[in-house]
Amino acid sequence: MSKKKSDILKTATRLFAHKGFRQTSVAELSRLSKAAEGTIFYYFKSKENLLVAVLETARNTIIDAFNNGMRDKSSLSGIDRIETLLAFYLDLTEHMQEEFLILQRHFPYEKAEANALCREHLASIYNCVLDHLEAALVCGQEDGTITAAPGNNTAMILFSLVDGISRFNTLRIYDTSALYSDLMIMCRKMLTFRNG
Repeated sequence: MSKKKSDILKTATRLFAHKGFRQTSVAELSRLSKAAEGTIFYYFKSKENLLVAVLETARNTIIDAFNNGMRDKSSLSGIDRIETLLAFYLDLTEHMQEEFLILQRHFPYEKAEANALCREHLASIYNCVLDHLEAALVCGQEDGTITAAPGNNTAMILFSLVDGISRFNTLRIYDTSALYSDLMIMCRKMLTFRNG
């Protein structure tokens, strides 16, 4: 990828994250990226195509980070893998704030209703996280460290908890760093609860 195209993508990511899609003008993008408007349209054809490229870049970066971050974790128990996954997700949202801020805004999902590529990029990100959670749940069922039912529903509940906490932090609603250890304790209790 050319440096100019990369600069446009980085600037668009920052603007979309902080201002939103509609509020980001191509003129402002041009000024901040130091790329002529014609150059922007040469690379991306439209502002919506630029959003798709931003989402694709975020998808690739997040999935690569997740897959690399969770590599060599097979020796951990299922419950420890869950904790590692949740902690990694929270850490990733801290280090990739602009990408996650975009994911936490309404406009990508609005665009995804009509744009199959937007939908595919968003689904790929969430499916990556859910797949890792489901695998850890199955591992925990097999090694006896998790009593909760494995599967997609439990993975979605765990993901909803951790994503909700990350949204408070990313959107600067609350400083949630103090909640991280409580989240891990609650998840461990939820996943290891024995009925009766």
